[in-house]
Amino acid sequence: MNPFDQIQIQTTQNVKLLHEVASIGDRLFAYLTDFLIMIGLTLLLYFPYEKIIGFGNDTTLISGIIICLFPLCFYHL
Repeated sequence: MNPFDQIQIQTTQNVKLLHEVASIGDRLFAYLTDFLIMIGLTLLLYFPYEKIIGFGNDTTLISGIIICLFPLCFYHL
């Protein structure tokens, strides 16, 4: 096994942990999965807001954008 395929982390209790590094395919799959979840969350908030309130003027448009995109700011936390 290539030594660059693993990362070693030493904890504060002097325990060494070995973790396998994710491949580029795994990272791409995780990114696409996260992206689809974020799109789904945005659409889940957009359609009810548009049906109930609508985007008739600038104020409702701006508030709708904020409401729909606000959860995305905290998604990766």
